[in-house]
Parts: sequence; structure tokens; C-alpha cells
Amino acid sequence: MVSDKESKRALREAAEWHARLNARDLSQEELQAFFAWRRLPTHSRAYEEVDKLWSSSAALGANRNIAQAVHTALARPRWRRNLMVFEDLVHRHSVAASLILVLSSALIFGVVQRPAFVTYETARGEQRIIPLADGSIIHLDTATRVKVRLAASSRQIELIEGRALFTVAHDANRPFIVHVGSADIEAIGTRFDVDAPLDGAPEVVLVQGRLALGQKHEDMHSLMDAGYAARFDPDGWSAPHKADMDIATSWTTGRLRFQATPLAVAVAQINRYAEQPLALSTPQNANILVSGTFDARDTRGFADAVQALYGLRLTPQPDGSASSR
Repeated sequence: MVSDKESKRALREAAEWHARLNARDLSQEELQAFFAWRRLPTHSRAYEEVDKLWSSSAALGANRNIAQAVHTALARPRWRRNLMVFEDLVHRHSVAASLILVLSSALIFGVVQRPAFVTYETARGEQRIIPLADGSIIHLDTATRVKVRLAASSRQIELIEGRALFTVAHDANRPFIVHVGSADIEAIGTRFDVDAPLDGAPEVVLVQGRLALGQKHEDMHSLMDAGYAARFDPDGWSAPHKADMDIATSWTTGRLRFQATPLAVAVAQINRYAEQPLALSTPQNANILVSGTFDARDTRGFADAVQALYGLRLTPQPDGSASSR
């Protein structure tokens, strides 16, 4: 049996973790520490209780009096004392407890109102790991933008552009659905990569678990198993085909791996990260097959390797990029 003291400590730690997870991106080490902490049943229950109270009290953030109270409290170095007060009140599930939760969370990470949709994005050359309150993780690739809404009955993600790897926490009562244009992808306790290039068809690669595939305004109609990929074109989802998981997820390590990849496709992947993009000036070079592993941010290293291996001469362009001939 868990003592009252242990329960209070778990709630305090849960509140602090909740604030850290929502305040900023966590490093891999911090994220691993959170998951290790949450593995204990007592900690897991405490975190769920804090998150539940925060969600139920989010509407209070729009109250001007509460906003003023938070502003005033921020001027005082007493947020830790307020957090301790929250521990004593949280068991009562009263309006006061909800208010203290809003205040304590706001004091830690400066937020009063939690929007229904939250947007996360990365700049060119940047990657981010986004831990969600439900335990899921989104790893954003370069130049990527997603909108997230975690509701009581569902978890909705819109991948607007770019690429992301989703590691989904199982919750049978809240489907985890990724929308990419007209394409819908529903996770069934899984890990999958979705690529949504601005000038190409979205593609999903399933690393672990199962996926249900569908499209807007229609029911999910097909299942896909781990180790397969599918592409969404104007006619709908293609038949799943075998995929190389290492190649599909190599970008998460900061490197891009190609295996008999058309040069035009490889250049497009490198250009996602490039400050000075490469350009192919002759169509016949586009279909040259490239194999190898490259630093995603080393555009010049990739260009030099292609030049050495395939005899393509690189000519600087007026905009600072390089063209292959």
C-alpha cells in the first residue's frame, strides 16, 4: 500500500514533469528519465491524475481574474509553495484544486490558456522530439509542421508538411489518427513514419504494430502490417509493399541512407536540410542510382561524393546552390 507521503511526492513530481513536458522540448536523456519515472504504477497514476485535472480546468484559463492572479503570482518567488498547496488539494478534486493546478502549471512554464490545437514545427535543418501528454512521441524532421489535438475521445494529428516519426502510446478509448491532406492513418499501438512532401504523394512506413488506412469522409478500409509501406495518390492508398526500415528511419539519426535511389530523389532529400540546395540541370542525370549513407546536413559532402562516384561536375549557381552536369 502506498503511503500518503509517497502519494503526495508522486503528485508533486507528476506536476513538475507535466510542466516540463509542456514547457519545452526535452532531450533524449530527459525523455528517457521521464519514461523510467512513469513506469512505476504510483507515478503513472499520479501523472494521469495531474493531466486529467489540467485538461478539466483548461477552460478556467480564459477567466480574466485568473489571468491577473497568475500575473501577480509570477512576481513572487513562491511557485514551489503553491505547488505544495496543490498536493494537499488535488485529492479533493474541487474547483480550488483545478485553480491551483492552472496557477502552478502557469507559474512553471508561463501558460494560462491551453489551446485546443497545438502547432509544432521545425526550421530547415532542424529536428525536434515532441513528447505528448498521453505518452506518445512525435519526432519531427526538418521543415515539418504538425497540429495536435488531444481530446477525451480521440487524438488528432494533422501533418501539414514535412516528415515525422510517430511512437504511439496505446489507448483503446482514444484513437490516434494522423491526417495528411485527404489521407487518414489510424495507429493501432504502433510506430510509423509519415512523409508528406509538398510536391509529392504522402507515404507511410510502418516500423512496428499495425495501421488502418483510409481517407477523408470514409471509414478506414485496409490494414497494414509492420515492415510495409504505402503511398497515397489521387486514386487512394496503394497496395502495401515491403520497405527497408533502416532506410525509412535513417533521418532520425541525422543521416540519410540511399539504396539504388534515383539521384533526383536523393537530391530532394538532401535539399530538405540544405541552406544552399543542389539542382540537377540535365534530365539524364536524374535517374542515376545512388547508394550510400550521408550526413543529412552536409550538402557539400554529398555533392563531392556524387561527383567522385559518378563523374558529375558541379557548377555553382547564382543563388549559391550547385548544379550537376
